[in-house]
Amino acid sequence: MKNRSIPVAIQQNSQLIFLLLTEVIRVIDTDHGLDNLLSEGFSPELIDKLRRRDARDLLDLSSRLNLISV
Repeated sequence: MKNRSIPVAIQQNSQLIFLLLTEVIRVIDTDHGLDNLLSEGFSPELIDKLRRRDARDLLDLSSRLNLISV
């Protein structure tokens, strides 16, 4: 996986984290989304957990995350 950085502090930005998680879920639903996410280094367990969460859970999760590495 390529080392990438985001030039903004996202650790305390629950709205940005929510948007990132929502985008990951959108990618999961595309034709080759699972393969693409796995090839980028996402764990199968994380993908499965995100796929099963609804919007309210994502809002709660995004407000509790302290660190996301992209």
